[in-house]
Amino acid sequence: MKLKEIEELIPGSRVFGSGEVDISSITYDSRKVKQGVLFTAIRGYRFDGHDFIPQARKNGAVALIVEKEGNYQVPYLLVEDSRLALALLSAAFLDYPARKLGLIGITGTNGKTTTSFLIEGILNAAGKKTGLLGTVTYRYQDQTFPAERTTPESLDLQQYLAKMLSLGAENVVMEVSSHALKLKRVGGIEFDVGVFTNLTPEHGEFHPSQKDYLESKALLFNRHLKQSGVAIINADSEHAPFLISQAKGKVLTYSLQGRGDINGNILESGPRGLILQIFWGQEHRDVGVNLAGTFNAYNTLAAVGTGLALGLDLKKISRGIKQVKGVPGRFELVGRGEEVGVIVDFAHTPDSLANVLKTARDIAPKKLILVFGCGGDRDREKRAKMSRIACELADYIIITADNPRNEDLGRIIEDMKKGLSKTGNIEIIPNREEAIFRGIEIGEKEDLVLIVGKGHETGQEIQGNVYPFDDREVARRALVWKKGVRKNGRNER
Repeated sequence: MKLKEIEELIPGSRVFGSGEVDISSITYDSRKVKQGVLFTAIRGYRFDGHDFIPQARKNGAVALIVEKEGNYQVPYLLVEDSRLALALLSAAFLDYPARKLGLIGITGTNGKTTTSFLIEGILNAAGKKTGLLGTVTYRYQDQTFPAERTTPESLDLQQYLAKMLSLGAENVVMEVSSHALKLKRVGGIEFDVGVFTNLTPEHGEFHPSQKDYLESKALLFNRHLKQSGVAIINADSEHAPFLISQAKGKVLTYSLQGRGDINGNILESGPRGLILQIFWGQEHRDVGVNLAGTFNAYNTLAAVGTGLALGLDLKKISRGIKQVKGVPGRFELVGRGEEVGVIVDFAHTPDSLANVLKTARDIAPKKLILVFGCGGDRDREKRAKMSRIACELADYIIITADNPRNEDLGRIIEDMKKGLSKTGNIEIIPNREEAIFRGIEIGEKEDLVLIVGKGHETGQEIQGNVYPFDDREVARRALVWKKGVRKNGRNER
């Protein structure tokens, strides 16, 4: 592709220098530049890609996409928005793979991952070859790829879509974060189905207001949904009317309160899952769900709505739901047969923490022990709120580190302490491994230890470095250690 051809793809762009230069590939990472590559300079929140143009040129960049004029010594394309330009160019460069796939996009504060797993299960059970892109994993059949972020950067996203298409995928289910929508990672893509789970305060470090957060989510429906597409909206959310008004295509709503096109009624609820009665028009069906809690009833209804929007009947949909045995790091039971139960969950917002604590309460443990922290470089306002919820719903609390990132852990903990409404049965143990061991150590027969915040994650980010850390693996070691202490009286780890 020549630079002048790229100019035609990006509205408002202008070539400086020769438009005849040949482009062999594109990148936004100066470290990946090789001879013949076009480097796209993106303005980030910590770094500005324009500062890395000399390195890119030294590595062999033959052309650039930039947002400001300059003497770059190679031809360049001046654009208003490098992120959008990268998205549009990536789609064209890879021959528009999104147009050849059925795309389902899921947005919302909580529930995106579980809903995506349920939809994937429904489609695969119906014989529709389906890929998955989300927080836990990027995968298609037996091919898996490391999931660096909930929604990949636009170039990476198009490459994953092209790869899945080449392997035979017919559909791809995607989690679409507010970051991805606002930062145009899905620029140029239209979805066949868009799903909204819920919206509660989150990402205050990125969105200047809750209004901006909501409007960013709405982009999935007013900008990225096909005119012939279907929006699946949670009717029980206070934001449903606004999102329904924004949807370009047809709308299907779901509800546990009888106000949707698709309605649900929880017949049975326990630690191992639900029996959910689903009503759709004149039809109704009882569906077994291998996921616990009211919040997972909502996730199931969202997945049911997606299946219906894609032309499947309730029988096929229920068969797919039953095949989903669980989701990594989402109310995941760790260990088997120990006297003390241990569950790991990704809950990292006030709403999700309240949901998992209430679900844990439904199990009726003698004592509910909570181990949790709050992430650094993220919304500080939620820290005290989460502590207040913990005091209301947990019997014993251990405050610890989550992912401090580049923030001082002491300041994070001080923010959390502001929300404590009681003084008894609370410990502060900054080291997360020690905190998990302590939680399991004090657990007795029929108690439940709930470890939240990191879920499926296998690393802990501290001062720019990511260290190996998996809550589930640490909990298993703690259970083995506890059993050894009881049997042999030794407490060495």
